[in-house]
Amino acid sequence: MSEHEGRPVDVWWGSLVRSLPRLMVFALLWMILTGAQASSWRIGVPIVLVATAWSLSLVAPGTRLSPRGIARFVPFFLARSVVGSIDVARRALLPSMPIAPAMVRYRPRLAPSSAPAIFFINAISLLPGTLCASLEAANLHIHVVDDEAGVFEGLAELEEHVAAMFGVEISAREELGGPE
Repeated sequence: MSEHEGRPVDVWWGSLVRSLPRLMVFALLWMILTGAQASSWRIGVPIVLVATAWSLSLVAPGTRLSPRGIARFVPFFLARSVVGSIDVARRALLPSMPIAPAMVRYRPRLAPSSAPAIFFINAISLLPGTLCASLEAANLHIHVVDDEAGVFEGLAELEEHVAAMFGVEISAREELGGPE
């Protein structure tokens, strides 16, 4: 251990270096949203700084994200969101489309209470047609629009993408769950 390790300047510098990529992403988003107008930065600088600080507070210390995993997750999630939204809309508008709402049990393979597991649970609820209703012991209870629509395979695939994004290993698919 060096004599400088743990000093406030070292901690501050480490936080600054860790926050730069996020700061750049939020600044880029601000530029896109405002059309890169210079006058928008009076509001944009504080918003970008707050967004960066807030995003850092949401991630547990030591959590690392895989750029390759993120690059694979984003298109997967967007595609699933679009396809799921169209499916839910069709089911709502066409009486001939089946709607078979159900509660199903899913046993996640990610470590409980970890950042990847929490992200996975929230991502389930953002995809149309699914809602993570509760977490009990090692099982998620998920409300689905149609229990015949390959729910478990979709959840397993989402979990694998989340694991890759966080750079964590998960066990092979075993018993995924079933209806309640």
